[in-house]
Amino acid sequence: MQLLASITVAVMVQVMAFEYRENAPLMLFPYSRSQTACSLPETMANPAVLPVLDNTYFVFSGSHPYTLGGLFSSTMRAGHGSGLWGAQAMWTRTGIDVYSEDTVEVSAGVRPVKYISFGAGVQYYHLSVAMKEIERAVDHWNMKLSLRITPVRWLSISFMQEGVMSYVLDSSRKLQFPEWSLGAAVRPVRGFEINWNINSTAFGYVNTLAASANLMKFLVLGLGYSKETTSYAVSLSAVYRHIAVSYGLRYHTHLGMTHSVSLTLGLKSMEVEPVSYGKRHGAISTGDVKKIDINACGEDELDRVPVLSPLYRDRIIQYRRVFGPLSPKALTQIGMSRSEIDDLLDYVYGLEEGNSCSTGGKRWGNGKKALRNVEKDLFVRLVEAGIPAGLSLDIAEKTSSGGMEELNRLLELQDDLSPSQRRRILSLCREYY
Repeated sequence: MQLLASITVAVMVQVMAFEYRENAPLMLFPYSRSQTACSLPETMANPAVLPVLDNTYFVFSGSHPYTLGGLFSSTMRAGHGSGLWGAQAMWTRTGIDVYSEDTVEVSAGVRPVKYISFGAGVQYYHLSVAMKEIERAVDHWNMKLSLRITPVRWLSISFMQEGVMSYVLDSSRKLQFPEWSLGAAVRPVRGFEINWNINSTAFGYVNTLAASANLMKFLVLGLGYSKETTSYAVSLSAVYRHIAVSYGLRYHTHLGMTHSVSLTLGLKSMEVEPVSYGKRHGAISTGDVKKIDINACGEDELDRVPVLSPLYRDRIIQYRRVFGPLSPKALTQIGMSRSEIDDLLDYVYGLEEGNSCSTGGKRWGNGKKALRNVEKDLFVRLVEAGIPAGLSLDIAEKTSSGGMEELNRLLELQDDLSPSQRRRILSLCREYY
């Protein structure tokens, strides 16, 4: 017991002695990396990545590190991302009965332009020892900063600096080494990502190589390897609408196995883009697939279309409800790319020829058909002006029924719109209402 007490006092000199930061299965490795796959919210450890996710989420995870008796680790996260900004609060505990490390972190990120996002976080650490020979507690504050650059859709580069105060204060440096992580990810095809990270730790540099594949719209597989620690990791996640359950297995050559599980809840359906296994004229034939009428099918039938994400499914349903039948041009207006439309045509038929009216000007005529034409035209012009498709749908629908008063109420709830976007929306809507 005296030996254990001595060891415990020694490791408390360095905050987070277990070096066990993240335990969610999709994180793969138990230390912070700047670049991880962003399929599900449980991987949101880099503040600069928080704006990427358009959802409000809660994550609960736990693990049994290295199957060592009495050693435990658990995490709770809550966060929100809007596409332009994001914030997250996290609590983690790791330790054994007589020694524990608690970390509380509040972080936020913003994406001022399409290709660059910044993040920052404040961290509070509490270490405690409770044994007969010794009883001691250490409290420590620090900060983290991060940057993410996405020059093209298939490439992203990230940097994250932890322990910022350790560069400034000697007292902080004695407690926490200022670690940093540099990473890059490539996405050669939709739904598949390969990422590499190098971490500078108190024990030297650590390189990791990982891959993530969305095998289906409800199944995510992750694999990883770390050279310096000679460790391997695998994870599997099942996603259904607002719920995701993950299991992870990590193997360290000397320390053994780590089992981890997590539960993720999202207020919106968690979109997972599946790997594209083949096009209409590719190696995989869809000739035996029974196609559905995209303008007459129900929501359940759209759910079974493998290449259709929950986000596009919801926009298709809303577009049909507000404006009526879809055309190929309408699919591009709700955000689908040409290749995504080509994939969709393997499973659907019935798209209308032509496109919605684009005349502009004051409302004309009477009756439901004339009103629908006005709504379509306003929606098209809003999308062309750079307003997100989902918001454009809401504006066109609610403004037609409630006028400018309803529009003003709707805009009050949109914190992520720039002043220029607000002015453009008001200007376009005044032409109609």
